[in-house]
Amino acid sequence: GGSKDVTTANAIFKKALDKLTPQCPATGWADGAACAWLGWIYENGKGAPKDLTKAVTAYRAGCNAGHGEACMNLGKALDAGYGGSKDEAGANKAYDRACTDFDNADACQKIGERLGMAKQDLPRAFKLAERGCQLDPKYCGTLAEFYRLGFGIDAKDQVKATANYRKACDNGGLGWCQNYGERVAEGTGVAKDLTAAVNALEKACLGRYFGSCGVGARFLIDKDEHARAAKLAKQGCDDRDGDSGYRLGWLTESGKGVTADVAAAKNLYETSCK
Repeated sequence: GGSKDVTTANAIFKKALDKLTPQCPATGWADGAACAWLGWIYENGKGAPKDLTKAVTAYRAGCNAGHGEACMNLGKALDAGYGGSKDEAGANKAYDRACTDFDNADACQKIGERLGMAKQDLPRAFKLAERGCQLDPKYCGTLAEFYRLGFGIDAKDQVKATANYRKACDNGGLGWCQNYGERVAEGTGVAKDLTAAVNALEKACLGRYFGSCGVGARFLIDKDEHARAAKLAKQGCDDRDGDSGYRLGWLTESGKGVTADVAAAKNLYETSCK
């Protein structure tokens, strides 16, 4: 709405700080939402000097007061070691509470994923991942991983895995679009469909998941859609994805989708190699 004005912004943040602080004492009754915002102010140094110890204290008070976002932020803070050493066990408890008590989908995905990666209490980890997917479908990719690996269930289910990768991709979980795209290109758990694969990978690439750009370009080359492939490959190459640089080099050397230029292709191959 105009030029940035950090001085005025900080003055307003300071007003917020003054109003929020009395609502978030370290002991006794606290307003969970006020604590969540107070922690954010101290974590980011808005209107007050950055103080990670105070941020953790505020997030903890907010979590104890029953605010899911405060619990989620407490988990992240303990993971990062704010105000001291890292506390993975404490972070897990905070994520678990944010998920099971306060329906925080992000936390459900996080704790489900962590238990799954550690291969701990897999049936419960599966239920947490399932809950995250139900609360917000962009987190269904973690549930897809459980189905793919057969974690916490009787047997692997590649059909449900692919369906959940797609659900995550379709609902804004762009990091899962490559998983879906590669599976639908191979016909894993779903009928083979190269067009659907390309659409998913293009969506991820344009959403700044640049590792998907080169894969999408490769599939487009297979479909003889060279101009579209070159566009995706350039997007990824400009953002330092090596596979994208290689695909763009090949297209440039071959003169497919772009003007043939052997010298430029050589430079692209060198960049890709680096």
